[in-house]
Amino acid sequence: MKTKGLFLRLGIACIGILMVMLPVLACASPTSPTTSGPKTLDLGIVEGISGQFSEFTKVQVDGMMIAIDIINERGGITVNGQKYLINPVIEDSKNTPEGVVTAANRIIYDKKLNMVVGCGMGAMVHALATVTDPANVIRVPDWNNGTPQDINANTPYVLEASWGTVETAQATINYLVKNYPDVKDLLLIMPDDGAIADVGPKVKKLAEEAGLTMKNPVFGWGLDTVDFYPLAQKCVTLNADAWMVNPGWESHVAAFLKGGREQGFNGVVMGNNGAFHSLQKAAGSDPRILTKVIMVGFSTETAEEVKALPDDMFTPLFKQIGAKAFADYGYFIPDMLKGFNAVYCLAQAYEAANSFDPAVVAATWKKMDTMETAYGPGRLCGQETFGVRSIVSPNAPIQKIDDGKMNCAGMADMYVP
Repeated sequence: MKTKGLFLRLGIACIGILMVMLPVLACASPTSPTTSGPKTLDLGIVEGISGQFSEFTKVQVDGMMIAIDIINERGGITVNGQKYLINPVIEDSKNTPEGVVTAANRIIYDKKLNMVVGCGMGAMVHALATVTDPANVIRVPDWNNGTPQDINANTPYVLEASWGTVETAQATINYLVKNYPDVKDLLLIMPDDGAIADVGPKVKKLAEEAGLTMKNPVFGWGLDTVDFYPLAQKCVTLNADAWMVNPGWESHVAAFLKGGREQGFNGVVMGNNGAFHSLQKAAGSDPRILTKVIMVGFSTETAEEVKALPDDMFTPLFKQIGAKAFADYGYFIPDMLKGFNAVYCLAQAYEAANSFDPAVVAATWKKMDTMETAYGPGRLCGQETFGVRSIVSPNAPIQKIDDGKMNCAGMADMYVP
């Protein structure tokens, strides 16, 4: 009887255990839906939050934060059926090559992340490449300087989500020859940061294909320059019909523009990616100075102006970004969109690849025909010019400034073969 009672108790216990385990076994079934919430994807960001030029470079980080917020507000990204919310892991490069290397090492080796977003300045990009490229991690810069260190056939993990020096040069040259037929020659003015030897020939080719003669040599200026007036004076003596200050922030374009106008240069001045109100703040509001200026990109001074932008030129996403930029940061300029597109395009590549593996993501990125950007669909391009098809290049607004006033002169084709 004791034995029978023991078996009875064991049988009851086994039934009880089985009843407890049934829900667990059901949840473990491959066909059962997951009940877990979203996980976190740490996104490595290296950018100059402090140091020289940080007033310009930290703008890109603001754009990245807007992209992350918009993505997360939509529920994040989905990879292998799992939702992920993006968490920014930011390391300050201090805008020095040494700072970039330190920041990148922290992201890759201390934080164990396999991607780095950010860094667009020439010397900083070159420093970043020394860490990311040997480690075979994804690198998504926020500007393409047009050098081999930026991107080439042997940088398989470099994915460009922003146009850069060559693309903006092409757009402004095309607008120039169409609207200023009397212009016959062009002076390229750019920082002497090691990129002149690579970028100069590319811009010269674009100019010659458009029927222009490019003055030789390229006029270089040092990154430590404080007084641009003597440099502008030298540029005036070269007697070019038009100047292209590219790359360069609005303050650099303004310095050459103001110095040139005050010393008799009345030709066209072209910048790259800039905000009119930032140029106006740096150059002054004299309409005799702010005239015959062409720049790529577009921004507004108020949130209300963003809402009023024409729908046939500016996407709902562009307007959403502008509204959020004013709400969160109190300003909105084109450089924000460089950071935005870097994060936004990488998120699309993760979902398309259905993987976080750098090799899979990079290969998927290059096979995509278009990606959504702040300016609309961006076409993948760059094979002929850079040796690799991994540049996302949407069309971009052209700003035409005359007599102190700015108008959007249409959308420029930014596709680079």
